[in-house]
Amino acid sequence: STGVFSQQHLEAHRSAVACVFVAGNRIMTGSVDSTVKEWHLSSGDLIRSVGGHTNAVRGLWGDDKVSLSASDDSTIIKWSPESGKQLRSLYCFAPVKCIAASTAGVGLVAVTGHSDATVRAYNMAEGAINDTPLYTLRGHTAALTSVAVVPAPSGAGTWIVSTSDDGSARVWDTEKKEVVSKVMHPDGNIARGLKWFPDAGLILSVHDEGSLMLWTAPFEDKPQDLAREAGRSGAAVDGEGWGCMHCTGGVVVCGTHVSQGAGALDVYLWATRERLYTIAPTDMDAIGSIHGRTNALVVGGLDGYVTVLRAGGSGGADGFARVILPSAAAKPKTKRGGGGGKKGAASAAGTSDDAAGGKAKAGQREAGGGTPPA
Repeated sequence: STGVFSQQHLEAHRSAVACVFVAGNRIMTGSVDSTVKEWHLSSGDLIRSVGGHTNAVRGLWGDDKVSLSASDDSTIIKWSPESGKQLRSLYCFAPVKCIAASTAGVGLVAVTGHSDATVRAYNMAEGAINDTPLYTLRGHTAALTSVAVVPAPSGAGTWIVSTSDDGSARVWDTEKKEVVSKVMHPDGNIARGLKWFPDAGLILSVHDEGSLMLWTAPFEDKPQDLAREAGRSGAAVDGEGWGCMHCTGGVVVCGTHVSQGAGALDVYLWATRERLYTIAPTDMDAIGSIHGRTNALVVGGLDGYVTVLRAGGSGGADGFARVILPSAAAKPKTKRGGGGGKKGAASAAGTSDDAAGGKAKAGQREAGGGTPPA
């Protein structure tokens, strides 16, 4: 397979980027500096800055009609993606560490994870004014790190998956308000992300020290560590381990925090559970968040930069799996808040090991196949 991979760096915030979210052709970014910004995905141009929070923004969600932001100031803000106007502010009485949403059933429902170890659901539909949670789920013993809304196995309604500082990942039945599946890292390492595959009876969880754990129902046996098998776990990544995980187009992308302050993305092909390649440009800082869609990923850095990775050329549902990288194609970062970041591009064929180091020259570079990952 052959494709084109390009990178664009945006100097987005004055502090670490804590969350990113891609909604259509919009990128939303939230920062420890308490601001939210919107960008055009296709060009990287800044659309607007959105205020309203007084502490770090920890979670974002949006579609073409509405956007939600969640913060350590214990509020959820609902705002218009068209105008940037604030539509509602809801006070939750505990710092909000992550957010997801569903538009099924009663309308827009925000699902939030909090510092007090609870998962809550709030009615955020148009006209709703009640700040009382629709329900609260208890079971975690430390602050939440991620939440997601997933289809219920029956096909009717939605369930919730969550991860926590307590090292566990959980699947919740929202009708019964109870945990139906739970996995816990053997060493209690913080869980940062979860992907649930109910038809296959599998849970994939990512943890701080670098493990990418694959659990098989009934989740009682020792999990398979895909990162360690690929030589990318613990000391092998020389630092603090995974920062986040995103699944798109048949691939799993994991971001790392490393001790030297650099960041890396490991890309796994879900069908084979094997690492395809690693993206590790020298000027990408430690990674705090990832989100995207089939042919584009947006990465938030702890240095305030946002990196947009675009997989073009080959198209299809497995766009990132088709783009096999040569040496990294990083370009200089753009000035803060200005949008219109500079781009680098590379085209490649075959299977590559690591894409690392160095800034690319303008234009495209051809590269042959490399060796399979270790």
